[in-house]
Amino acid sequence: MRRPFSDTLGSVLRETARCHGDRTALVTAEARLTWAELDAEVDRAATVLAGVGVGHGDVVAIVLSKRAELVTAFLALARLGAVHLPVNANLRAAHIREKFATAGVTAVVTEARYESVLDALGSTLPGQDRVLSVTPTSRRGWRDWHRDGGPVTPLATVGPDDVCYINYTSGSSGRPKGVPTTHRNILANAAGTSEALGITHADVFMCMFAAFAHPHELFHRALWTGATFVLLDGLNPRAVIRAANRHRVTWIMAVPSLYELMYSGEELLPGGEMPSVRAMEAGGAHITCDALARLQRRCGGRLIPVWGCTETTGVALVNGPGEPRAGMTGRAVPGYAFQIRGERGESLAPGTVGALAIRGPAVGQTYLGGDPERAASFEDGWYRTGDAFECDESGWFRFRGRYSDMLKVGGQRVYPLEIERAIARHPAVHSVAVVGATDRVRGEVPRAVVTVNEGHELEVQEIRAHCRAHLEGFKVPRTIEIWSELPRMPNGKLDKGAIRAAPAHDAEPNGGD
Repeated sequence: MRRPFSDTLGSVLRETARCHGDRTALVTAEARLTWAELDAEVDRAATVLAGVGVGHGDVVAIVLSKRAELVTAFLALARLGAVHLPVNANLRAAHIREKFATAGVTAVVTEARYESVLDALGSTLPGQDRVLSVTPTSRRGWRDWHRDGGPVTPLATVGPDDVCYINYTSGSSGRPKGVPTTHRNILANAAGTSEALGITHADVFMCMFAAFAHPHELFHRALWTGATFVLLDGLNPRAVIRAANRHRVTWIMAVPSLYELMYSGEELLPGGEMPSVRAMEAGGAHITCDALARLQRRCGGRLIPVWGCTETTGVALVNGPGEPRAGMTGRAVPGYAFQIRGERGESLAPGTVGALAIRGPAVGQTYLGGDPERAASFEDGWYRTGDAFECDESGWFRFRGRYSDMLKVGGQRVYPLEIERAIARHPAVHSVAVVGATDRVRGEVPRAVVTVNEGHELEVQEIRAHCRAHLEGFKVPRTIEIWSELPRMPNGKLDKGAIRAAPAHDAEPNGGD
């Protein structure tokens, strides 16, 4: 196995092309490239980028859908020692302008469908000669990404600790934070997760994350092992199933909500579909024990819950394959070290709930912009997650909730996740989210928003009675609402910010204990 601390993405790509040159690397609806062809295409793209002045340390904004050029741009920039800045085109123009300014964007790679997005950026957008289009565009006259280019001559030496892209958090707990991510970070995570999950060159990998959400996870394990990876734009469950069968996908990575959609009805996915898929990796959002058990029954036990974050460059805990444990988040991926810490930073004994701290070669070291408050999350090589965990004697970890979500109800700590787990046990409940709300008498109180399984009926009083049977009185939500659906962000994560912002409309606002 390669040593991630001494390699770069460019050198790993070169080696993978040498060892697996004739094997299929990349598959999209429009393209299919072998590893040798991908390596050559990355050289060509690097030459084009160098031709417009992109060099070592330059930040290039990537405003693309999930297509082949997304990967070639990422790897071409890495080969030049430049930095990939993924951009969510659905953000407001002001947010994109701020991201461009903060990161110091010097060039852009985009496509015709995002012309109006770039129009709104005004003077923040680099000059026309530094905007490259991967699709024909006559109105803007941008540079052509696909013009001929020869083998690249790197403009500077590229090392494993050079930043290759800015990895952004989802923003589910506030404004997104950018983590400068290095070649070492990405390759260490690729090596560790491939070992932990048993991914080999024989696999066909399909990651359903968005083009702007951790784009390295679309391809980095395949790059490390020589496997094939499939790019599918969009999140239509039927399209996922068709693509998995067409390309004989063996491994899918997605947020739990996509699997829930895929398995929401017998008519959508009769038993025996996707026979080539041996594992369905579920990450990016918490999944309750009941939901996990339901999905495991429907998908034949192929679901593998994982946990990670932007700061860890991806998955750091896995619950499978092999011997999964119900109710636990997982065990450490090789290369990661964990501590459960108390309020004074001391290491806590097994079975004690505390703050999770992580270190290792895949862990980031700071946030973009040098915000002192945010930078305090990193200390002596450790990243303090802000998540509450416990660990048992055998090294299994269990997520208890986010400290930022924790409520103080009558002076007592309440984790919304505990309430969500209790409510999710009701057979009529499809999904649930608990956030904090303000009560004139009690101060902070829990507020629950619930959706109901198709074909079931559920009243607020029944949910409240269920809560009283499974929770202490002060944990019973003061406000309970039944919604048709829960709001989600573009990456599929639950948008609790939108729930907090929505006015409460509980029919029984005074029904709590």
